[in-house]
Parts: sequence; structure tokens; C-alpha cells
Amino acid sequence: MENFEITYYLSGQQLLLLLSLIDQRPVAGLPPVEAPEDWQKISLSLFEEGRLYFENGQCAMDQEFSALLLTMKDAEQICAIYGKRPSPSVQLIYQGKQLTLLELLSDGKNRLRRIEPAEAGQMLMEILMPAYPMPETLLDSLTENQIISSSLSRWESQSASLVDSVPLWMQIPEVVGVLDRWSQGIQTRWIWIEDMDASLVLFQAQGETRSILDTASYRRALLRELRLEV
Repeated sequence: MENFEITYYLSGQQLLLLLSLIDQRPVAGLPPVEAPEDWQKISLSLFEEGRLYFENGQCAMDQEFSALLLTMKDAEQICAIYGKRPSPSVQLIYQGKQLTLLELLSDGKNRLRRIEPAEAGQMLMEILMPAYPMPETLLDSLTENQIISSSLSRWESQSASLVDSVPLWMQIPEVVGVLDRWSQGIQTRWIWIEDMDASLVLFQAQGETRSILDTASYRRALLRELRLEV
């Protein structure tokens, strides 16, 4: 269950300012934020909300709060989850020694909290994956195999790629959700698709596109790869 004592709600501008107080390293995955005309006003709002305070003449923040922000800066892997549910619209998992979850809510606010790997994996499955994986026994049927192969080939030929925005994919009715991952400066993408023939995953990396049947064993392997095992 979510621990509301360590859940923080921030505007995009507040989050941008707080991250800049940690250090000047960029943070991947964040949506563009319009810079305010008055940063002093944004700073004052953080003091008024108790996010910042003065200690021994210096600006400080809560230890747990700063640890969440530091995880975002130090993240070895970032997963961005885009589902078709109305709220939250986007969820970002920053993975280092611990995990920070940043939820971009439909009202423009950002919700920040700590999350455990198993909870993050369960959330990913609920948002992105159809309720039931494809039965692997279908692969033993020649007729079913031909139908599935045709479906896989059809989606592999889609023209959309990593350079296309996620909203472009989300406009396709058969697309259930999209997962973007950044790791060591490399972006990869998984797109969950449910069409009339099969449930499958379209995997994209630089110079590579391939489709995989959405089976239970594939889901387990992916969660292990992402270090989000349930």
C-alpha cells in the first residue's frame, strides 16, 4: 500500500528547481517544463509547503525527500510507462540502489515516492499487459503458428520507430501501452499490442525491430531483465 507520509506532490517547475539544487546533471525522461519568469516565487512556494527550510543558515530539505531526488540523478536505468488509463498518464521508475517512482498526473502535478521492485513490476504488468498472456501451447499447433507468424510479420513492418513520439503509437487502437527504457545512454522500447490474431510485443532498439509473442515465460524474462521481478 502507498505510504502517504513519504509521498510528495510537486509542480513540474518545483521539481526542476529541486533537482537543480542536488547538482547540475540532467535527468532523462522528464517532460519539457516551461521555465517560470520568477524562480524566486517558485522557491518561496517550496519553503511555504515545507519542501525546503533553512538549517544553520543554509538551504536544506528532508533526508528522505533528497534521497528520492538523488536516486533520479544517479539512476542506472529509467523506465517510462505509458498506458491508456486516464490517470496517471505517465509513470517513470528511476532505478539505482533504490527505486523512485515519479507519476505525471493528469492535473499537471507530479507525485514522487519510493517504490519496491516487486510493486513496480506488478504496476507495469497491470498497465501495459493484456489480462492474460498468450497460451504457449498454441506454438505447438501448425495452423496457429502460421496465424501468429503472419501477425508478427505485419506489425514488424509498421513504419513507426523510436524516433516517433509515444502519442503516435498510443493512437493505434490495438496498442495497449508503451514502455521506454534508458540504460547507459541507450533507449529501447516495448509496445504491447492486442489484435484479432494474437497478443504480442513489438521490441525496438537502434537499428532493430522485432516482435515477440506475449507469453507468460516472456513476461517473466522481461521483468528479470528490468530487475522488477514480482
